[in-house]
Amino acid sequence: MLIQEVAMYKTKYNDGFNVEINIDDDMLNFDIPTLALQVLVENSLKHNSILTDKPLHLKIYSQQRTIIVSNNITKKKNVISDTTGLKNLEIRYKILSNKSIVIEQTDTDFKVTIPLL
Repeated sequence: MLIQEVAMYKTKYNDGFNVEINIDDDMLNFDIPTLALQVLVENSLKHNSILTDKPLHLKIYSQQRTIIVSNNITKKKNVISDTTGLKNLEIRYKILSNKSIVIEQTDTDFKVTIPLL
């Protein structure tokens, strides 16, 4: 499902949206909550400008039994957010596994690390 969604956005935004997916094969036997990656992809699209001359670079990769979704920051103006998507994802992880997601932000990058279950 994720690949189809990413392909749809890539078609919509062309060179303004670049995606790199690198998940180790041995990590494919683990689970994550339903739609967790979709929430993170859509979060990056909601909060960032997507322009050919300032493309959004999204990376989805595995590392030590986690999946990391990161993007460069190209903030949109006037985006109102109450972080509901990320809060709900955190709650789902607590219910399913008692594990937490990790959210990191610098001036240039935004990254969310989710544990594999």
